Parts: sequence; structure tokens; C-alpha cells
Amino acid sequence: MSHASRALLAVALAAAASPATAKPRLPTATEAILGDLHTAARCADRRSPRRHWCIAADGWATGTPADLPVGKVLIGVTFTREVATATPIDFAGEDAYRFATLSLRRVGDTVEAKLAGIDPGDDDDKRMLKDATTKLAAVLQGRSKVARLPRALAEFTKSGADRPGHVITKGARGWTWTAGSATELRKVGKYWVVIETSISGRDTRFITVLTDKWK
Repeated sequence: MSHASRALLAVALAAAASPATAKPRLPTATEAILGDLHTAARCADRRSPRRHWCIAADGWATGTPADLPVGKVLIGVTFTREVATATPIDFAGEDAYRFATLSLRRVGDTVEAKLAGIDPGDDDDKRMLKDATTKLAAVLQGRSKVARLPRALAEFTKSGADRPGHVITKGARGWTWTAGSATELRKVGKYWVVIETSISGRDTRFITVLTDKWK
């Protein structure tokens, strides 16, 4: 082998041993919002009063399309965030989160899902929903086993068990359906997380953390 050939071979081997540095992948809009949620909920602090949001912020990426609790109504709390919003997340605003329900019913060979947010009508409703979300957060944070809802809210929630919804499909990472938004449901530990992506208007994410541990 000539000196020139050996030199070319050395260059080729060096190139193979030192692959080009790949550009880091930028987070998707959903990942960026989940990162902001992690920071705002202070997920590194086990005593944070917002730790229930860490179920979504830290668990969504590894969530699974586990067997569905068909026939049940899950209760949850929903956080809303526009993608274009640059200000830090502030949980003080009432519009940041609201009480939600998810009903799952079997219709023939399919399962229908109905996700609904509940908006207060008056001050009594506001107090009732605040009480419910406080008890719900305690369950999601592992500080309580069951969320005992005010009677009126519990009866209303139970009434949605057979509510018509949208047919859902099992995917590689979660269960999906399309209503006003493109929606995906994943099991995260012993809880469930739904992320809705708006398909019209402002680019927005609606993140809901849910449990079936209520009475």
C-alpha cells in the first residue's frame, strides 16, 4: 500500500470514528408547555401544593394506552395554555384550571369518550367546584384515597356515565379521538392524563389529570 493510500485510509477511519455532531431536537409545543408546567408546579419539591400537575408534566412522555376503565366516570382538573403565551404560568387565575369529567362507555365493539369541563354558574357553584378540586388534588398528590364530592356535583357527575361521546382509537402511545380538539388519553401510573390540541383558532393545549377515586 502506498503512502498516499495509507493517508486516505486514515482520514476515512477518523471520519467514521467521529460522527458529525447532530443538532439537538427542539421540543414540540406540547413538550415546551409540559416543561413550563414542571417548573411552575415545582415538581422537584415533594411538598409543592401543585404537585398533581407533575403527573402530566413528568409522566406524559412515558404514558401508555392501558386498558380503559369503561363504564366509569373519571374526575379531573384541566389546565389551559396557549402556545404563544410567553409569560410564566400563574396558577392564581381562575381561568387557568377547572373541574372536568371523562366518561367512557362501550357501544357495541367500540368505546366512546366524553370529556367535559364544568363551568360555575354562580358563587355557590364556584365554592362547590373549589371544594371539589381541593379534594381531587389531595387524591392526585397521594394525600387522600378518595375525593368526596359535594352531593350535587357527585350526582351530576354520575349522570354522565352513559353520555354519548366520540369513538376512540388505540394508538402506540395512547387512546385518541377528535372532537373540537385532537385529543389523546394516556395512563400515567395509577392516574390518567388527557392532552387536547386545538384544531382551529389559537394554538392551545388543554391538559387534564384524572382519577376514578371519588364518591
